[in-house]
Amino acid sequence: MLIYGKNAIREAINSGKTINKLFVENGAKDNVGAALLNLAREKKIKIVFETKQNMQKKVNTNKHQGFVAEITDFEYSSTQDILALAESKGELPFVVILDSIMDPHNLGAIVRTAEAIGVHGIILQKDRAVAVNETVYKTSAGAISNMKIARVTNLSNEINFLKKQGLWVYGLELGGEPLYKANLRGPIALVV
Repeated sequence: MLIYGKNAIREAINSGKTINKLFVENGAKDNVGAALLNLAREKKIKIVFETKQNMQKKVNTNKHQGFVAEITDFEYSSTQDILALAESKGELPFVVILDSIMDPHNLGAIVRTAEAIGVHGIILQKDRAVAVNETVYKTSAGAISNMKIARVTNLSNEINFLKKQGLWVYGLELGGEPLYKANLRGPIALVV
């Protein structure tokens, strides 16, 4: 899988993702780019310098910011892994369940927000939902590298499992009580 953009690549490196190669556009020398190159060298990642045209061909966009990384495919977690993460941190589980999210830009934005508010993991459907891809990496600004994501066959079964584990499950809807006014203390799962 190819990911692109300075933040997405930096977060992938810092989270321990396996980076096979880092492609760098000739002349990409701003401070952030220099820091990313130093980090890649420090982690002994193979660096390949490319022309602007070759970089655009690799990812089919000019929004790569001069950096493209070849990484291993995203490794999904299980719902149990998400709950174990919360327990290892001594925190009550906070899970987001996504129902039929098809747009990778939406998934990336949700992941970015979820990471910022302390969500332990996200549960997606295997069918009728987007998989983690290059666009999700870019849109999440690298947050995907720090988020556990489970892909499941049946959301209803996962919701029942979470309830048996003591989580309260809330559904979000337009026109409902504003989220910031709701009492969401305790172990919870939000269905979006």
